[in-house]
Amino acid sequence: METRTGQTVGGAPADSDAHSRTLIGFLLADASADVEVVRRDLGLGERLVERLQRALDRLDCAQSILEAEGRSRLGNSGGLRKQVSEAVRVLAENWPQDYPEGAVEWRLVRDGARPR
Repeated sequence: METRTGQTVGGAPADSDAHSRTLIGFLLADASADVEVVRRDLGLGERLVERLQRALDRLDCAQSILEAEGRSRLGNSGGLRKQVSEAVRVLAENWPQDYPEGAVEWRLVRDGARPR
């Protein structure tokens, strides 16, 4: 079935970029759910639980950035740079030892904020 950009197929956007973003969003959400189920079912030690929580937080951050980018491409940006920066800030707030000032994630956020 041929569609035009902006139309939907099975409830999902029809253009290939939107399909990719939607698919990545679904995969990130599924991965987060799977990790959460495994964490509960295995009764893991504190170190492994912390590591799994950090992985879930990173998946949430990636999903937030992906959603912000999708909204931006649809013209509903609400400040893409601000949303990306906020997603990284929340991650860094939860895991300061992994995201100190000067970490590559912060550099990418700052570089993305510079006018081109």
